[in-house]
Amino acid sequence: MRARRTILAAVCLLAGALLTAPSPATASPTLLSLGKPVTSSGLNPELANDADATNGGGYFDSVLLGGKNAWWQVDLQGVYSLSSVVNRNYVDGSRYYHYYVRGSLDAVNWSAPIAWKFDDTPAADPGETILVTGVARYVRVNIVADSANASAHLTDFEVYGTPITQAVTPDVAVSAVHTDAAAYGNGSTPQLSYTLTNTTAAAVTVDHVYAIVWGLTDPAYREFTEAESGVTMAAGTTHGHTGALWAVGAAMPAGAYGVFLRTVLSDGSSWENYQTFFRVPATGELHVFGIALDQYNTFPVYTMDGGLSAEYNVLKSVQELSQSAGPSWTTSAPGSGPNPVRATPGFLDAAIDATISSLDTALGSTRTFDTVAFAPGVQSAPYLTRAMQAPVLPLHFLVSFDSVYELKTVLDTANASGYSAYTTLGFDGSITPGVAWIKLLALPTQYRDFLDRHNTQTVVMMGSSGSSGGENTARQVVWSGSAGTGFHQGDMYAIYPGGGSADDISLLNSHIPDFSDLPLESGTRTIQDWESGLVPEQVTAFNTAIAADVPAVTTRATFTAGSYYAVDNLGIYLAVAYYKKNETALAVGGQVIRGVALNPYLVAHPFYESAEGELPVLFFQGESAKTIVEGRILNAAQTAVNAYFTGVDLTTLPVHVNTSKNFGGFANAGIAAKLTEYGFTGYTLGDNTIDEAWNPADGYAALGEQAVLGLDAVRTQGQWTTWNNGLTPLTISDLQTIATHYAEAQVTVLP
Repeated sequence: MRARRTILAAVCLLAGALLTAPSPATASPTLLSLGKPVTSSGLNPELANDADATNGGGYFDSVLLGGKNAWWQVDLQGVYSLSSVVNRNYVDGSRYYHYYVRGSLDAVNWSAPIAWKFDDTPAADPGETILVTGVARYVRVNIVADSANASAHLTDFEVYGTPITQAVTPDVAVSAVHTDAAAYGNGSTPQLSYTLTNTTAAAVTVDHVYAIVWGLTDPAYREFTEAESGVTMAAGTTHGHTGALWAVGAAMPAGAYGVFLRTVLSDGSSWENYQTFFRVPATGELHVFGIALDQYNTFPVYTMDGGLSAEYNVLKSVQELSQSAGPSWTTSAPGSGPNPVRATPGFLDAAIDATISSLDTALGSTRTFDTVAFAPGVQSAPYLTRAMQAPVLPLHFLVSFDSVYELKTVLDTANASGYSAYTTLGFDGSITPGVAWIKLLALPTQYRDFLDRHNTQTVVMMGSSGSSGGENTARQVVWSGSAGTGFHQGDMYAIYPGGGSADDISLLNSHIPDFSDLPLESGTRTIQDWESGLVPEQVTAFNTAIAADVPAVTTRATFTAGSYYAVDNLGIYLAVAYYKKNETALAVGGQVIRGVALNPYLVAHPFYESAEGELPVLFFQGESAKTIVEGRILNAAQTAVNAYFTGVDLTTLPVHVNTSKNFGGFANAGIAAKLTEYGFTGYTLGDNTIDEAWNPADGYAALGEQAVLGLDAVRTQGQWTTWNNGLTPLTISDLQTIATHYAEAQVTVLP
């Protein structure tokens, strides 16, 4: 089937070649690439355009970055109408290569493939001569497979064409490009809309507008069709068009498909650029996170599918504020992370709407919340929800993508729709393929309306404010050619979770096949942790908007710490301060703190823990057992307890290690050894054979299930609500007191 698609696309390309021949038509193509400047992902790139196609004469050699991609690029040092390319790879009689070739006018914006080979025909000395069309100064070869090993070998590459005079910037600008849906099933016919604008001072004729659909997930798929022809436009005028692309058939595998538009003017000048994308979804594919309702006796049990830490905070808001408990999310497979939320152009709008809908549906659309929190993916945020009775509205949302093209469209669509946003992109071990946080830089209308409807008086913004610690090594994507400072609408930052190690480079390229296409700043920088960071631009914009547009909110403050490690410890202080403020109501047998809940990353049951008198201690699964036990419990937690209570020795209390198969169960042995070493008298390890998930078929053995059953064994959900209503939430003043006890905490009341 793959070969059939390639043949169909090649026929379309040949038809395009006849329609887009350069002017004058009699120009003879010449060899353009010989000896021209080259760059690449590997070694000896100059040996691939030296007119020596023999193996013995040397060749360009590169590992396949991330096992998926290597590239070689030539600067033709002028703009040319291309007619053909000749590609020759290393020959040993049996090995074959898969590759595609693209063109660009600026080495930043690339066309869809103009030539390619995805069949398994062995490389031969003559190579492949492929007729092409397009106008370019730069030509790039991407090699995506070598049957012999995970490397790329290019012995010679030739580009033929004729000179053409045209600007890098199109005379006819293309804008407002979109399809009529985000995703299409088999048999659907996508409708494509766009607007052309004549930016010159004279009339122009657009001979052809071609739409090229290229598989961003599967680069072997390419379709080429003419959208319209013969469009004459007066100076400064616009022209709109809507029309069918083609029917989506069974030959289109699930994945993302980029839409490129090529405009060809009557003088032969031509521009082609990526514009948008759509999806052909796989069965069960998610395009936004969702929260669903189940029931156990009188208790509502809310479960989440998709999302990660920021969306998890929405789920925990729903669970805590409905006086219940539950798991973290639906797993993608046993022992795995959540199901990925695949990118669509309108992702950010859908994610914000899903947040508001989930909170309003579960908690009531007009219920009063004296306090509302804004936070990124801070795993201690559920304890702010518990202590201040404050739902969390995320400052960013996680999206999965196969290609940076998708991410660019998500960001462009968000900003065009009135959201000011930027993004950090990278990889996460629990979710495939690439992931990115789409980060808000201004208050969305939906959030403003939420504050209004819920009669909110206090707003707290929570996160890590420093740029040390965490996953914060970054390189800015410099679409404009120069790096900037701070965070602005449309910015992209590539994150190196391992600090820029060789493993980082490999993993980024394995998760994001076109990562090497990104124009990155030359060096790295440190920014706020990409998951828990709160940046000054967000604080300023949200504070200004709320002060101007939500007069009922009288207090606005930030509650931060310098690193993700310290922000996690804020959960301890929030719980201790809340327990102290409600000491009489929470004491059992005269004792408020009766145990320790040692919670791995993104496991928390704050309502249940407060009912049980458990002090939450949060940790990240990558931390050493020494850091977890000595640093988190004996240092941070014991210090916090000493600031509010006397005579509480945590080593004498039972420790519940809340690990599971999908949440840190691998660390059980090390944690157990350290607890014993440091003199803890009793601990219970989580069951690392089952997932932390809502699955009644497993006998309600998971952590979240046990929490619900534990609540049910004592009171009905209504009785717990009555009990909860008798407790007093923390205030901004209480947060300020926390900051006097914990040097890493900062509370700033905003003007």
